[in-house]
Amino acid sequence: MEELIDQSIIKQMTTDLGQETCFRLVQLFIDEMTDLHSKLNSAFNSENTNAIGDITHIIKNSAALYGAMQLSDKATEINNRLTIFNQPLVSSDNIILSLMANTLLQYNDKYN
Repeated sequence: MEELIDQSIIKQMTTDLGQETCFRLVQLFIDEMTDLHSKLNSAFNSENTNAIGDITHIIKNSAALYGAMQLSDKATEINNRLTIFNQPLVSSDNIILSLMANTLLQYNDKYN
């Protein structure tokens, strides 16, 4: 499986904040992404583009902060298309759900 965590970001967080604080923050990130994955899945199922835009906005920032760059990039792409360019969803946008699931799997394997 492709590495979805930029370990250099986590290492820098550990250096800056200490291992215990970094670990707690990563756990909060995992919890937040788990909740957002569920909400995003529901939003896609109901084709609620407003909710998808709101959720991807949160994901793009949080994922970048914790080194999940591919997830951040995909969330940014979807969010920009929906909110800045006012364009509709495309059929491949729901790939973010599997990307989130795989990213969460890697974080859980590494930090739980």
